[in-house]
Amino acid sequence: MKYAFLITAVGLFVAGTAGAQELMTGPTSVVEEPVFDEFVEEPAEMVGIGGRRQTFRFGAEWLLWEITSDQKPLLTTSPNGTARADAGVLDRPGTSVLLEGNIIDQPQNGGRITIDFSNNDFEEGYFQALFFGLGDGASTGYTSNGDPILARPFTNTLLGRQDSQLVAYPGLSEGSINFNTDNLMLDAELNRWVNVARGGLFEFNMMGGIRYMQFEESLRIQERLVSTDPTAATIQGTQFNVHERFDAENYFGGVQIGGEVKAQGRFWEAGFLTKLAIGGVGGNFRYDGSTQVVTPGQPTVTNDGGVLVNASNDGLRDEHLDFGIIPEVGAKVTGKFGPARVSIGYNFLLLTPIVRTTDLIGEGVNPASIAPSQAGYPERSTENIANSSVIAHGLTVGAAIGF
Repeated sequence: MKYAFLITAVGLFVAGTAGAQELMTGPTSVVEEPVFDEFVEEPAEMVGIGGRRQTFRFGAEWLLWEITSDQKPLLTTSPNGTARADAGVLDRPGTSVLLEGNIIDQPQNGGRITIDFSNNDFEEGYFQALFFGLGDGASTGYTSNGDPILARPFTNTLLGRQDSQLVAYPGLSEGSINFNTDNLMLDAELNRWVNVARGGLFEFNMMGGIRYMQFEESLRIQERLVSTDPTAATIQGTQFNVHERFDAENYFGGVQIGGEVKAQGRFWEAGFLTKLAIGGVGGNFRYDGSTQVVTPGQPTVTNDGGVLVNASNDGLRDEHLDFGIIPEVGAKVTGKFGPARVSIGYNFLLLTPIVRTTDLIGEGVNPASIAPSQAGYPERSTENIANSSVIAHGLTVGAAIGF
């Protein structure tokens, strides 16, 4: 209210001063200038559909990104004739790795939607909502009648050395093993961009906002082996069907800041951006396993646990909560055609720390706990299990339209 009074007083003062001056100097003749309607043409790239200045932009992009895999040996082989105790053991001569966790070995398809809104001028600042998702699945399998040798490597915690569980070995067993994996990455952001500096072809923008990211991963192992050794304690022809599953889910939530440098002309634009999100990352993980024993002439028996999942941690579910970050960089080149735009770019981001399925597999196995076995073996510690990260990076191709 006091500002209204102040403004009124200043106005009266100015009016009174002008009136007094006119009384002292006499009336002043005024020459009227012709009035013309001024028309300022909007930049073509800022005009939306319908010829009005843009206040809304919608963009869609195709993502061809790679999600990195943790490398941990899952299946090994050895030359035919290797001694049984050395077959498939990682530190033995001749052992080679057949599968090392990279089951999805090609870029994955995804999509990203961007919605920009400004109540006045995009050049000065705008709000942005961004969503993207990508994921894939893959499977691979191996079958052998004993040649080639197939083995699942692990660290023997009883002996303190490398060891293996034989899936197929001449005169001992024949079998098959299949690996299935899938992953999913989802992201949502709400940001506020503002222009900080502009000169010539260049401009610098900064942003602040909130970010949510979700990353899920699953690994399933199905093993089938049949005893072919007539001298073994296990009846020849006995079949073991092992099923194991590892699931890891991670959720990030936090705030983020970022910056963007752009160079642009009337029909083109090139930019480089960087972001850093800081917050909490949590989630849950679980183990599941079972071993079915089919013995000729006897009832089928199903036991808890398998090879990497034993009877003590079968069905175990746990949670984690840590401080996490998401650094991201990107580059994009855009062509501008009136209200429409087409673009091609590259993005790189990292989410850490998280739990991945290879973290759940662990480094050590007690051979006595491999199913069929008795429960009571110590559970694997889940402290500090979130010690991995995931990198997603790749090509983006998109289009946008302004309204």
